[in-house]
Amino acid sequence: MSVTLKEIAAEAGVSIYTVSRVLNGKNKDAYQPAARRAEKIRAVARRMGFIPNASARAMRRSGQTKVIGLLVPEIYFASIVDFETMLGLNQRLEDHGYLLTLIRSTEVSKPARDLPKDLADERDQAQWLVEHPSPVFQERMLDGMVVMGLIPPAMCQLVSHITPACLWLDTNITEDQNSLRRDEFEAGKLLGKQMLRRGYRKIIAILPSYPEEPVRHYSFSERVRGMMSVVESTDVQVEEKLLQYIEDDEFTIAPLLEDIKDQLTPDVAIMAATDRVAISLLVEMASLGIRPGVDVGIAACDRTRWTQSHWPTLSCVDVQRFELGTQAADMIVSIIKSPKHTCKSKTIKWGWHEGKTLPAVK
Repeated sequence: MSVTLKEIAAEAGVSIYTVSRVLNGKNKDAYQPAARRAEKIRAVARRMGFIPNASARAMRRSGQTKVIGLLVPEIYFASIVDFETMLGLNQRLEDHGYLLTLIRSTEVSKPARDLPKDLADERDQAQWLVEHPSPVFQERMLDGMVVMGLIPPAMCQLVSHITPACLWLDTNITEDQNSLRRDEFEAGKLLGKQMLRRGYRKIIAILPSYPEEPVRHYSFSERVRGMMSVVESTDVQVEEKLLQYIEDDEFTIAPLLEDIKDQLTPDVAIMAATDRVAISLLVEMASLGIRPGVDVGIAACDRTRWTQSHWPTLSCVDVQRFELGTQAADMIVSIIKSPKHTCKSKTIKWGWHEGKTLPAVK
């Protein structure tokens, strides 16, 4: 049970006002009696286990809680690739004097079972959720919110209604303000140029499919669209395949490779929509004796720290996810400080990691 100022005041034999001034650093210790009294109050507070409320102190001083929420989807695979971004966001927010608190998407809105049965329309459901917010929004807990990743449209609408200071980080939201995204079209375009320049006659684009996804993340379609913008005016063939995601963190790799293995030749390149897809393919290819960069070319439209550590030879487009987090921190702080809670949207560009799995066709 927390200790109150009233209890400390009673134990020290002083007023609550005096305790408050001492513990908040506002007491003037110029006179010896005042200094001794202040030290006694601090000693009593320590003995009683008093823990200062930083949020309450911040609210009194600036009208802010100095806490920013990070809303993430309740999809367990998403946290793996987003972790680097979270670290960058957290570190830069600390530099700005803010704390970061993680909020799962299920904590924001009421469960679907609580929705009135007569609300069939999505707009009516969204409005009901706005009028019946979860505890996250029932009190002044956050100065702002960073919404990251694959969040359902209705929940995005809910958050934008309730939280004026909001940054859309790598989401399907495309606005001129308050949005930070990776240029996924450019990622696909960059990879397509590399494959075209190296002389591949066919590209097999492999995208993952997750059953728990509320909607498709914009990155998948943008990466394929970017690649197609480069090769569509050439005679390079393109084939698209879906890699189905199933339980126990497994892909249906074997059936997919069985389906395409007769097409795999040195002048064919596999475009893996994510580095996770690429790694899954590389592992299965190794078990079948298929040599990446020799028997077939392969490159990924993404790169994470896990890939850098475990398969550094994978050719891929590269973005600094940690830097993405630091830029997001700067933007949300700017949004909070802006009278209109706005800042100009930004797009992060990609680089190229050469690797050894996409050589020039001989």
